[in-house]
Amino acid sequence: MNRITNAVLSFFELVEAEGRELRAQTEIMAKRVLLLFFGGLLLFAAALAGGFAFYAAVAPRLGRPAAALLAAALLAAPGLYALSKGLAKERGSAPAPRSEGDGANAG
Repeated sequence: MNRITNAVLSFFELVEAEGRELRAQTEIMAKRVLLLFFGGLLLFAAALAGGFAFYAAVAPRLGRPAAALLAAALLAAPGLYALSKGLAKERGSAPAPRSEGDGANAG
């Protein structure tokens, strides 16, 4: 009976320790997510401000519609590049790692 009691107590001590670790890791993850969110928000605001500054500088020379199109293209290009890279990895179309036995490194 004593062995069963010790086993049950050990199990619940393990559950308690894992719960504390889960809480600590959850707090760390929440902080990181908030930092990423606000960092991304500030980066987005900076991109908009840069795009508007570019538009304001180019508009007198090219006209408002052409300047707006050029500013939109310059803002969309990095976004499209990032999306294409993210989608390529998500679809699995990224190059597969080579194994040692595939003959690619035979020399």
